[in-house]
Amino acid sequence: MKQGIIYVVHGRPAQESKQNTECILKAGKKYNCPQKIAYLAGDVETLEEAIQELDDCDQLIFLPMLLYAATHYIYDLPPRVKKMRAEKEDIILPPLAQTESYQRGIIRRVEDAYHEEPLDVVLAVHGTRHFKEPEEAQRILAQEIEQRLGCQVTIADIAGENPFRQVLSFDEKRWIEPLFLTDGRLVHKMKDYAKEHAPNAKWLDTLEGSQLLIDMISESLEGELHVSDND
Repeated sequence: MKQGIIYVVHGRPAQESKQNTECILKAGKKYNCPQKIAYLAGDVETLEEAIQELDDCDQLIFLPMLLYAATHYIYDLPPRVKKMRAEKEDIILPPLAQTESYQRGIIRRVEDAYHEEPLDVVLAVHGTRHFKEPEEAQRILAQEIEQRLGCQVTIADIAGENPFRQVLSFDEKRWIEPLFLTDGRLVHKMKDYAKEHAPNAKWLDTLEGSQLLIDMISESLEGELHVSDND
């Protein structure tokens, strides 16, 4: 069976992180099969173009470069795939935050920071009011960190139930772990606010260009690709 991989990226090519593209390419080197990067927005390097280019594959594996299942994952990607590949048994993989690599990696990052300086922690996330699963997953992650370290872990978000303008208002030092794939506009919106309202906060890195992101991509693909069949 001939398989192909399409990495589905939020946004447009011009907005994509070059570092994250490198992560995709590094993780994909393992697989001797056709691979494309596609974008959900815009009219360049679109999802439809990628599907057309790999349409001779018996099965396409779609890896959404998204952390959580929300609008794009639930309502955007599946119908667009089905419209072009209705007769095929393609696979849309779960969002990246469902990998064990993500859970272990974020906990390890926070543990390393805490051992450097034992401070309470804020998980900075995108958030959503429309889907329960992302917030529940973030709450479980926060509880795991609290149990391991014995510190307080709170969540601050852009669009959910924990508005960052309320959470990021404190004088003491705290670690802030931004759970984002890129160090982009939304992260800087939070950082700019925190400069004035939480001036002693200590920010950790996003996932952009990280070995952790490569590990998450690799784990997502493992088990779904029959490498020998693609030789």
